[in-house]
Amino acid sequence: MKAKLLSSHIISLTFQSKSSKSAANTIQYVLHTSLLTLKMKFINAPLLLFAIILKPNNYGGVVVNAQKMIREKISNHNQNDNRRTTTTTNHDNRFFVKFKKPDESNNSTSTLMASPTGYRLQKDDPRLIMELPDDDIEVMTIETEDELRFWENLDNVEYVEADSKIYLQQGGESTPWGINKVKALGVSDANVYNQKVCIIDTGYDVNHPDLPSSVTGTSQISGESWKEDGYGHGTHVAGTIAAIGGNNKGVVGVNRNGQLKLHIVKVFNNNGDWTYTSDLIKAVESCVTAGSTVVNMSLGGGGFVRAEKEAYDRVYNQKGVLLVASSGNNGSSARSFPASYPAVISVGAIDQNNQKADFSQYNDQVDLCAPGVGVKSTVPGGGYRKYDGTSMSAPHVAGVAALVWSNFPDKSAQEIRDALESSAQDLGSPGRDDRYGHGLVRADLA
Repeated sequence: MKAKLLSSHIISLTFQSKSSKSAANTIQYVLHTSLLTLKMKFINAPLLLFAIILKPNNYGGVVVNAQKMIREKISNHNQNDNRRTTTTTNHDNRFFVKFKKPDESNNSTSTLMASPTGYRLQKDDPRLIMELPDDDIEVMTIETEDELRFWENLDNVEYVEADSKIYLQQGGESTPWGINKVKALGVSDANVYNQKVCIIDTGYDVNHPDLPSSVTGTSQISGESWKEDGYGHGTHVAGTIAAIGGNNKGVVGVNRNGQLKLHIVKVFNNNGDWTYTSDLIKAVESCVTAGSTVVNMSLGGGGFVRAEKEAYDRVYNQKGVLLVASSGNNGSSARSFPASYPAVISVGAIDQNNQKADFSQYNDQVDLCAPGVGVKSTVPGGGYRKYDGTSMSAPHVAGVAALVWSNFPDKSAQEIRDALESSAQDLGSPGRDDRYGHGLVRADLA
């Protein structure tokens, strides 16, 4: 075959034909080639008209009306859309074009722009976005239905489908395993507006999009507002208690409708440094003054202090405020305070398999256990992290206490505590034991 450019619009193809059968094959060849070039808007070239000239031989000269046959061929191709797996509703016009393996294509040399495996975009074509050679795929821009049909009808193309968008999953909302473990979602939080949980900790990120913004508070740290949490601990605790649900953000707390009242007392500075027992007593009294019904203390250490014991006895027995604290993280049987005072609910940690966390302190003062390993919750700056510790267990119990109490607002602090302990899911040895206390707190059973 010889080819020469006759003008900017016409190419002359000359074939040496040996038989009428060869002539027919030649016509079919040019026909398919002409079908390709009829779509020339797709390959950035003017419409090419082909004059087929068969040199005279024993069978004489042949002139073919190619244009008529091309139109018929296009009409037939446009009726065949069975290889399309999508439509051009793809707004970015990005498509996968999956090519057949060479031995699966029946005309691997059927076009002027053909490669050894059939027609493909050239590497410098602006419509070619990328190649996936291991999958025999070209990702390209296809802007019209005509172009889409062109690719679908190529013999070396297996299928065409839209290149869909993939998004990061950080915008979605997930329920931490601990919330499911304590069955918080099985209890209505419609009435939690009648409860207020006081969080004594490192502060609170009031601008976190997944936390309630109608919050009161006070700081006992000079020069640092309760609305800032440089250490992050208090914000994490708050998320377990009250992270907002149904907003397609982050996590869900035990009380998730955003109506639980919170009061924050900052007793640790932005470095998370220690504080005095007297500061803690003052903080608890501040919670009471603010009208809190439940106090969460994810903290501890030191030893028995009579003044502290008497203060908490008064708050619990006379003021009717429920006190919750973490049992401690050194993994021993040593008592940690304030958790080990009788007026305080001491909370140990378990993992997802209901096994006591190795760091969780255990002794005769442990009352309940709750999730404390790999607990995902809110952190300052609008983020989320997983923390370990009995500090993560205590807010599960504080949150459940407020949730249950909101449905029985006439009950006393003592009655709510009794309900939580008597309905706990028994773990470990039958009955109360030092490792799990009365068992796993269960909102649905209390």
